[in-house]
Amino acid sequence: MTAWGELFAGDTVRGADQRPWTVVGVAPGETWAGSGRSTVRLALALGERRVSTTRGVAEPVDLVARGDHREMAGAWDVLAAAGFNLTILEDRFDAHR
Repeated sequence: MTAWGELFAGDTVRGADQRPWTVVGVAPGETWAGSGRSTVRLALALGERRVSTTRGVAEPVDLVARGDHREMAGAWDVLAAAGFNLTILEDRFDAHR
């Protein structure tokens, strides 16, 4: 099973309503010191409807499909090979392109 913290913009998940929602934004949430509990903030889209939610990074989610992340993976490979260290602060997907 996939966890909320493993999602990227462009992935599709099954919502509580059993419909497929597209992840259009992912950002770090809060981390509680000493508890090891962290959250992730997500923006989800279903057609023209948009919702925001916060979930625990380790909470399971029903992944329907992975988005096409080849372009991002290729860019990361080039940067990592050049010695760059990156911290991803936010991941967004333009669902209207």
